[in-house]
Amino acid sequence: MDTLAENQGELTPELETRMDEALQEIVSKQDGYIKVLDMLEASEAQARKWRDYMANRLRIIDNHKTRLKTALIQHLQRIGIREMQGELGKVRLMRTVKVGSVDEARLPARYKQIIQETRIDKRRLLEDLKAGPVEGAEIEEVEYLKVL
Repeated sequence: MDTLAENQGELTPELETRMDEALQEIVSKQDGYIKVLDMLEASEAQARKWRDYMANRLRIIDNHKTRLKTALIQHLQRIGIREMQGELGKVRLMRTVKVGSVDEARLPARYKQIIQETRIDKRRLLEDLKAGPVEGAEIEEVEYLKVL
């Protein structure tokens, strides 16, 4: 642009070529960004797919463990012993207590908890902020990129 000013606004062939090259570099750089964004989106989709696969795999493993423990408990109960020592370790039947079935309607209030969560209604807040100031909040303008 300085060269354009030095030439009193005259666009010489040399200057036009330099401007075309600069524009092409900008377009090329933008294409590079788009390519990397596309690759990242594909990686993200693959990671989500693997996350779902691994979550399912963890459920399957947990179910196998539960079935094996249940089978071992039944075996110990069937043969009438509470503890068994093996080469790899020891197993012992343990006893504990837990809350069974609960009828919430008949349960006294002292056993009930009210859990309250405060959430900001951002959609409504934005509408009110557009209409005027709101104490404790401010409107913010942000730019974002949309790849077409």
